[in-house]
Amino acid sequence: MQHFFSYNRQKGIDNLNIQIMRTLSFFFSVTLIFLTGCVSKEDIPPMSDKEISLKYEKHITLPLQGITLSFLSLESDSRCPEEVTCIWEGEVVVKLGVALIGQEPQSFIVGISPRPDVPQSFTFEDYTIELIEVNPYPVQGVNVPLKKYEVVLKVTQ
Repeated sequence: MQHFFSYNRQKGIDNLNIQIMRTLSFFFSVTLIFLTGCVSKEDIPPMSDKEISLKYEKHITLPLQGITLSFLSLESDSRCPEEVTCIWEGEVVVKLGVALIGQEPQSFIVGISPRPDVPQSFTFEDYTIELIEVNPYPVQGVNVPLKKYEVVLKVTQ
């Protein structure tokens, strides 16, 4: 008789566990649907004027905008070093990669330069990507490894 009751009790516990698992599965499914709801481009809030730092040969994904930015290369850095008097202020030019998430990047050359043929910003899809600064700033007699460079960008819609 005791075996019969323990069997029924175990069967009841198993049924309760199955019910709990079904309820949790339903709850998580509904939650997942709400969290991953469809978002059209019009629903994506415009990018704020927040600046984004990006290290050399690294990338960052902006999921709400659906783009990935990459700092591909330092093309040139002829900026006049700190505490040095130069006849020309110099310029810094970088190559950035921009892609829609999951696609191949397109390359863009931008810089901070007094020359009008070196753009400081470009447009990709509905976004304007502007080069704000390149760090570190040169110091006389100090060679900076490429991996220490970073760009500061502003992405606006």
